[in-house]
Amino acid sequence: MDLGDLVSVKIAAERLACSPVQVRHLISLGKLPAERLGHQWLISSAELQRTTRSTVPVGRPMGQRQAWEILAALENRPHAESLHRQEQARLKSYLETPREQARHR
Repeated sequence: MDLGDLVSVKIAAERLACSPVQVRHLISLGKLPAERLGHQWLISSAELQRTTRSTVPVGRPMGQRQAWEILAALENRPHAESLHRQEQARLKSYLETPREQARHR
Protein backbone atom coordinates (compact mmCIF):
# COMPACT_ATOMS: atom_id res chain seq x y z
CA MET A 1 0.00 0.00 0.00
CA ASP A 2 1.15 3.48 -0.85
CA LEU A 3 1.02 5.88 2.12
CA GLY A 4 -0.58 8.52 -0.11
CA ASP A 5 -3.38 6.05 -0.79
CA LEU A 6 -4.23 5.63 2.90
CA VAL A 7 -6.81 7.56 4.92
CA SER A 8 -7.49 7.80 8.63
CA VAL A 9 -10.52 6.38 10.41
CA LYS A 10 -11.96 9.89 10.73
CA ILE A 11 -11.76 10.54 6.98
CA ALA A 12 -13.12 7.06 6.23
CA ALA A 13 -16.08 7.78 8.50
CA GLU A 14 -16.77 11.04 6.67
CA ARG A 15 -16.66 9.28 3.29
CA LEU A 16 -18.96 6.49 4.49
CA ALA A 17 -21.27 8.93 6.31
CA CYS A 18 -20.97 7.08 9.59
CA SER A 19 -19.13 7.43 12.88
CA PRO A 20 -15.46 6.55 13.48
CA VAL A 21 -16.71 3.93 15.97
CA GLN A 22 -18.62 2.19 13.18
CA VAL A 23 -15.53 2.26 10.94
CA ARG A 24 -13.44 0.64 13.70
CA HIS A 25 -16.20 -1.94 14.16
CA LEU A 26 -16.07 -2.81 10.43
CA ILE A 27 -12.30 -3.15 10.72
CA SER A 28 -12.60 -5.47 13.74
CA LEU A 29 -15.16 -7.62 11.86
CA GLY A 30 -12.83 -7.87 8.88
CA LYS A 31 -15.34 -6.16 6.56
CA LEU A 32 -13.00 -3.23 5.98
CA PRO A 33 -9.32 -4.12 5.48
CA ALA A 34 -6.98 -1.72 7.26
CA GLU A 35 -3.39 -1.45 8.43
CA ARG A 36 -2.32 -0.33 11.86
CA LEU A 37 0.44 2.25 12.08
CA GLY A 38 1.26 2.91 15.73
CA HIS A 39 -2.05 3.67 17.45
CA GLN A 40 -3.88 4.62 14.26
CA TRP A 41 -5.76 2.54 11.71
CA LEU A 42 -5.20 3.44 8.06
CA ILE A 43 -7.56 2.39 5.30
CA SER A 44 -6.79 2.17 1.60
CA SER A 45 -8.86 4.57 -0.53
CA ALA A 46 -9.49 1.72 -2.97
CA GLU A 47 -10.86 -0.51 -0.19
CA LEU A 48 -12.97 2.37 1.04
CA GLN A 49 -14.54 2.76 -2.40
CA ARG A 50 -15.38 -0.96 -2.44
CA THR A 51 -17.09 -0.67 0.93
CA THR A 52 -20.63 0.40 0.29
CA ARG A 53 -22.89 2.32 2.63
CA SER A 54 -24.99 -0.83 3.08
CA THR A 55 -22.01 -2.49 4.80
CA VAL A 56 -22.15 0.08 7.57
CA PRO A 57 -24.65 -0.82 10.28
CA VAL A 58 -27.32 1.83 10.74
CA GLY A 59 -28.87 2.41 14.13
CA ARG A 60 -29.71 -0.17 16.72
CA PRO A 61 -30.85 -3.63 15.74
CA MET A 62 -34.58 -4.05 15.93
CA GLY A 63 -35.91 -5.96 18.91
CA GLN A 64 -38.21 -8.94 18.55
CA ARG A 65 -41.25 -7.12 19.92
CA GLN A 66 -40.64 -4.14 17.62
CA ALA A 67 -40.30 -6.42 14.59
CA TRP A 68 -43.60 -8.18 15.36
CA GLU A 69 -45.34 -4.83 15.80
CA ILE A 70 -44.06 -3.65 12.42
CA LEU A 71 -45.29 -6.83 10.76
CA ALA A 72 -48.69 -6.44 12.40
CA ALA A 73 -48.91 -2.82 11.27
CA LEU A 74 -47.90 -3.68 7.69
CA GLU A 75 -50.60 -6.36 7.59
CA ASN A 76 -53.17 -3.92 9.05
CA ARG A 77 -53.64 -6.09 12.12
CA PRO A 78 -54.26 -4.61 15.54
CA HIS A 79 -51.19 -4.13 17.72
CA ALA A 80 -50.70 -7.06 20.07
CA GLU A 81 -48.52 -5.38 22.66
CA SER A 82 -48.30 -1.92 24.08
CA LEU A 83 -45.11 -0.15 23.09
CA HIS A 84 -43.14 2.49 24.95
CA ARG A 85 -43.12 6.01 23.50
CA GLN A 86 -39.70 5.53 21.94
CA GLU A 87 -40.79 2.26 20.33
CA GLN A 88 -43.97 3.90 19.04
CA ALA A 89 -41.89 6.69 17.50
CA ARG A 90 -39.57 4.16 15.83
CA LEU A 91 -42.58 2.22 14.52
CA LYS A 92 -44.16 5.39 13.13
CA SER A 93 -40.86 6.43 11.52
CA TYR A 94 -40.40 3.01 9.96
CA LEU A 95 -43.93 2.94 8.56
CA GLU A 96 -43.57 6.44 7.10
CA THR A 97 -40.27 5.63 5.37
CA PRO A 98 -40.68 4.84 1.66
CA ARG A 99 -40.04 1.15 0.89
CA GLU A 100 -36.90 1.82 -1.19
CA GLN A 101 -35.21 3.67 1.67
CA ALA A 102 -36.26 1.05 4.21
CA ARG A 103 -34.40 -1.67 2.28
CA HIS A 104 -31.13 0.20 2.73
CA ARG A 105 -31.39 0.56 6.50
